[in-house]
This record gives sequence, C-alpha cells and structure tokens, in this order.
Amino acid sequence: MTHYEPRPDRQASVHHLAPVPAHLAEAETKVWRDVVAKYDLDVIGYLLLENGLRMRQIARTAQKIVAAEGMMIVGRGGYPRAHPMVRIENTARQLFRQTLKMLHVQLSFTDDD
Repeated sequence: MTHYEPRPDRQASVHHLAPVPAHLAEAETKVWRDVVAKYDLDVIGYLLLENGLRMRQIARTAQKIVAAEGMMIVGRGGYPRAHPMVRIENTARQLFRQTLKMLHVQLSFTDDD
C-alpha cells in the first residue's frame, strides 16, 4: 500500500494536476486544495480523498438538519426517538476520518470537525 508523505516544499501551482471535483462545497474545496498542495497523492489517493470529502460534506449537511430540527423526533406510537440524521452524521464523519487515516493525511480543523 502506498504511504503518502507530506511535501512541505511542494509548489502551490500543482493544483492544476488535480482539479477540484465540481460537486464539492466550498469548505471541502478548501480541504482538497490544502491536501493536494501538501501531499503527493496518486490517482487512487485522489479518489479516496474525493470520497472522503463527500462524506464530510454529507456529515455537515446532516449536522445542519439536526440543528434545525432537533436531535429527537416523534416516532411510532408518539414516542421520541433519535433523529435519523444523527446516525448519518456520525457514520459520515467516521468514514471521513478513516479516509484521512488511510491516506496518512493529518489535518487540523477549527470549524466543525
């Protein structure tokens, strides 16, 4: 398995080698650019990164839904139960973190992650 090493001396102009996938939101686009600039990824690495960032985007969307609707919803019989988006958010975040681990990419977030 390929071990991706950070390349602090790498020029920022390499972004043309791996264009940002069009479906990524602004927050994920920033992460994509940071990772591409700092790590020497191959094609598989780019695909993993894209899917991982898609999971991060799903997690952020689920988080917004839970923030708007609350963590609990009324289930069958009128009993409260956890909002399904809570599980989706947790699973998506876990998949994003696993992707970073597979790529040996270390990132620090100051926003929601």
